[in-house]
Amino acid sequence: MDGFFFDIAHPQECACFRCKADMLAQGLDPADVAQRKQSGMDVMYRFMDEMSAFVRSFDADATIFLQRRPCRPAPPPRQGHI
Repeated sequence: MDGFFFDIAHPQECACFRCKADMLAQGLDPADVAQRKQSGMDVMYRFMDEMSAFVRSFDADATIFLQRRPCRPAPPPRQGHI
């Protein structure tokens, strides 16, 4: 296998019973649009991590492409001593 292509992978703002339960378990408010959007991003990141691990369980060097995937925010810059 050379790689794996996931078509149109993108976050969803969802309020189904499973997503609501997941949000409540994390202390989030499913009625808050911004928190639903953040939860959708979190679900997408978990999906990306789980699918990448699954593909790499067959071939550690496989290329993985998720079309329209969200980019993770860059980590904050390190603060050093002046």
